[in-house]
Amino acid sequence: MGGGRFSADHTINLFLYIASSIVIIWAAENYRRIMRRLDEEEHYRGLIVDELGHRLKNKLANVYAILAYELRGNKDIWNSIEGRLRALATTDDLIIKSDGKSAGITEILKAELMPYDVSRVSLQGEPVQLPSRLALIFHELATNAAKYGAFAAPEGRLTVSWVTAGAELRIGWLEAGGPPTIAPSRRGFGKRLLERGLDPFHGRVEMKFEQPGFTCQITLSLPNQP
Repeated sequence: MGGGRFSADHTINLFLYIASSIVIIWAAENYRRIMRRLDEEEHYRGLIVDELGHRLKNKLANVYAILAYELRGNKDIWNSIEGRLRALATTDDLIIKSDGKSAGITEILKAELMPYDVSRVSLQGEPVQLPSRLALIFHELATNAAKYGAFAAPEGRLTVSWVTAGAELRIGWLEAGGPPTIAPSRRGFGKRLLERGLDPFHGRVEMKFEQPGFTCQITLSLPNQP
């Protein structure tokens, strides 16, 4: 009976060993197959991003050339538009080069505010990495400042400050010295763009149109934070 018992246990153990080996081999093969597929998809996505970036640059170059020709007799207008076009191109390059991942907030802000007099800008905050697509939010704020706010008057000033609190980032955009601020009568495209851009990061935005100038408070959750 003892030999029979040993033989039965041995058979069961052998069966479990074979079964577990088959499961491990099957799981490993599926893992390799999934990794190959992910590598292929990543390569394909990279090709698409490169192609879109190339086409975007070509389109922007065409717009640049057309406007330069049409405004050749209006140097003041062209000088103003040229700076904004370069800022837009810089934004696109930043997003493409970072592969849509992250970039330093100071790097993003400097790229967006480059067309304007940097002596009128104050940046205050610690190094923080942000998803590069948030550059579009700062681009919108800078464009509005050039049209209606601090950059629309020679004495205008801009202060951008930020602090982190745990996994949360709080950004203050404060303009001063620009034309009198006028609150919009309805929720405009700029507000909707900011809210849509912040939505993936559980962000919120608060705008005030008061003296001495326009202010914008942005709060968002930092990705990959404990």
